[in-house]
Amino acid sequence: MGIVGSTVAWLTWNGLKKIGLSASIAVFFAALLADWLNYVTTAVQLSLAFPIPTFFAAMSKFLVIYAITQVPLAIAEGILTVVIFEYIMKLRPDILVRLKVLKPGDARSGEA
Repeated sequence: MGIVGSTVAWLTWNGLKKIGLSASIAVFFAALLADWLNYVTTAVQLSLAFPIPTFFAAMSKFLVIYAITQVPLAIAEGILTVVIFEYIMKLRPDILVRLKVLKPGDARSGEA
């Protein structure tokens, strides 16, 4: 799960930045999609462990159960991630530059 979520977040962040979206929008979608794909991965793993009566039947049940709570939770986590990211950009952009999230010139303007 950790590999899937991290990879999806990284690919989403880089992809959205390349097409010119703002850092805040890229952060939101990176967090949102990483969360959702983590839940899908968990559903696949549980379906492989408990394929009752079949893998696909179990998977659909796990996905429905996760969707009820995890879809809104992932949206809230995406928003919280943006709030924290913007706070760090405002207060300590040097941290984001050091981590190579922002370029030195972008840290002053608040956009990556």
